[in-house]
Amino acid sequence: MPQTTLALLALACATLFSVKRDQEIAEGHRTLVRNEVSMLATSVATDQIETISAKAFDETTFGDRRTTSSSQLTPTASFGKGNDAGDYNDVDDYHLSIDTVARRAGSGTLLFRVSTRVAYAEPNALFTEAAGVTKVKKATAYVESITVPLGSQTVLAQSFVCGSACTW
Repeated sequence: MPQTTLALLALACATLFSVKRDQEIAEGHRTLVRNEVSMLATSVATDQIETISAKAFDETTFGDRRTTSSSQLTPTASFGKGNDAGDYNDVDDYHLSIDTVARRAGSGTLLFRVSTRVAYAEPNALFTEAAGVTKVKKATAYVESITVPLGSQTVLAQSFVCGSACTW
């Protein structure tokens, strides 16, 4: 009888050890998945900001055009209005845009929702939103995984300066 009790106790200890080890392995796998999803979300945000950076600062500065007054730039209330994704030709066209982006991950595909917000920024504090029109626009990309919800967003912002196209 004592041998049976000892054998059952040893079996219970081995089972507890095995379950604990399986939990640790599963947590390590979840961490790897979260890290890969976060890395891909950062890639999506970077791609969105790079796409925006390839566009003109404003419709009035497209090509070689110049502005001589801040009143010539697009007012904040008109950001993102009346454009389809194929018509985006300047930074503020991306304001309030929402897209779904797919990324390959291992043998599958992950889906991400990327939304963008654009605002004028203070020239001396590039990531501070301005109350009025300035020579600086800040674009912020917000990315979240649709396929593997993480409960958080990846946020990436960049400021764009009008430069020599704004002569005022």
